[in-house]
Amino acid sequence: MNKVVSQLLALSLGLFCCSSLIAQKQTVDPRLNWAKGAVWYQIFPERFRNGDPANDPTSQEVPGAELEPGWQPHPWTSDWYEMQPWELKRSKDFYAVATTRRYGGDLIGVMQKLDYLKDLGITAIYFNPIFEAESMHKYDGVLVQPEMESGRFPQASSSALRAGIFKAWGSTDPMGFGRGAETGSHAPTSSSR
Repeated sequence: MNKVVSQLLALSLGLFCCSSLIAQKQTVDPRLNWAKGAVWYQIFPERFRNGDPANDPTSQEVPGAELEPGWQPHPWTSDWYEMQPWELKRSKDFYAVATTRRYGGDLIGVMQKLDYLKDLGITAIYFNPIFEAESMHKYDGVLVQPEMESGRFPQASSSALRAGIFKAWGSTDPMGFGRGAETGSHAPTSSSR
């Protein structure tokens, strides 16, 4: 019974703290005004679209793929839970092989679909990391992944800006999270990068 009472007290304290914070007037950093009214679309580039199969990952680049003879990028339209022949050689357990799946998506694929995103009403893109890393999600990475082509990122942002997707692009802060965020008619040109 003491555990239930302590959990209720903790919940009550949490709700009290949250309500008092909500009641306080929040000041918004004016550098974030560019995001007001934005319609965001989150893109996991590796899974979004394969714009250039020539830069697809190889089995040597994917940890664990050596345990799956015949490994290759996963078919784009396949059922997520459908195991491929090379996966079944390793295990019949989906979760034992899911971390080696790669689809080959890249920034070229994102650029190819900017009109589609604009037609959806998207005005800002949030990219999952495009770093070189062992994981699928890339949150543990430190370098821009070669197949995400660091030189293509400015090209992708310029293309998106021309398509009306990005409301802001900072020359000193590429994701527009603070220093140097530029908006509206002051959006950077390729010469300001």
